[in-house]
Amino acid sequence: MNSQGIHALTTANFKVWQENMKYKLFSCGSNMWSLFCEGCDDDFPSSENKKLNSQARKIILENIHNAYLEKVGDLKYAKKIWDRLHTL
Repeated sequence: MNSQGIHALTTANFKVWQENMKYKLFSCGSNMWSLFCEGCDDDFPSSENKKLNSQARKIILENIHNAYLEKVGDLKYAKKIWDRLHTL
């Protein structure tokens, strides 16, 4: 469990982890949650969206097991990381 009270994502806890991450991301602000749900404009993200994406990406990556980090660490958008985690 990390300092935020969230257990790292493993093969056994996806649903619980997913709900905890939704609450964590939403608690960071509705703008972050909106960006996260809609994704970031790949070609021309605004500076605010870049900042929000960076924060969301950091939160997600800090809360997954190293085995998953190797599979999503190459992605630069939080929404794409989230989507890929759903398929693993």
